[in-house]
Amino acid sequence: MNLKILKNSLIYTGSSRRAFGAPHDEGHFGECLRSSKQQWVIAGLVTFVLLLFYFSSATAATTNLGDAYAQNAKEVILMDYETGTVLYEKNADTLTSPSSMTKIMTVYLAFEGLKDGRLNLQSPVAVSPKAWKTGGTRMFLDPNTYVPLEEILRGIIIQSGNDASVALAESVSVSQDKFVALMNQRARQLGARNTVFANSHGLPTKTPQY
Repeated sequence: MNLKILKNSLIYTGSSRRAFGAPHDEGHFGECLRSSKQQWVIAGLVTFVLLLFYFSSATAATTNLGDAYAQNAKEVILMDYETGTVLYEKNADTLTSPSSMTKIMTVYLAFEGLKDGRLNLQSPVAVSPKAWKTGGTRMFLDPNTYVPLEEILRGIIIQSGNDASVALAESVSVSQDKFVALMNQRARQLGARNTVFANSHGLPTKTPQY
């Protein structure tokens, strides 16, 4: 009896009234199959509605995000990292000062030096009075000292240190001007044809930078 009940309970899971001890006949089995098909149809419809709601919400969110940027920013470009698809843009080709994004190229050149062996993380970086006097966000380096390259990179990446950026530029290329020439050369090689650097940190300058 217990085996029969277990067998029937497995067959008639779609009906609580017949869950235990229901007779095993074709009529009931056919009814169970019809009920199962109905459940699949309902589940499919629910899934479709949920997916439709999800994509509608995602589209609305992207639109709202674009509206927010349009109100609060002069130039914007929002791109999908995986596909390169531009999701939203506003004055994306307008030339504008890169500010501290300049430091991306500054540390990029340092990382290239680390990769090819010209530099190592313990390489001493001299802090000149010129680097020490650089204003804006700073790492607060002491003048006429030597700091390991690893600490200089942390100061640039984490603290956005302008003094550290100048010290790195002078250490790699003797002077900031020569380092800036290297930055612009590398930008051309990477395909950044509309990018011009004027210093290693991005502070405003009389020389155009964008």
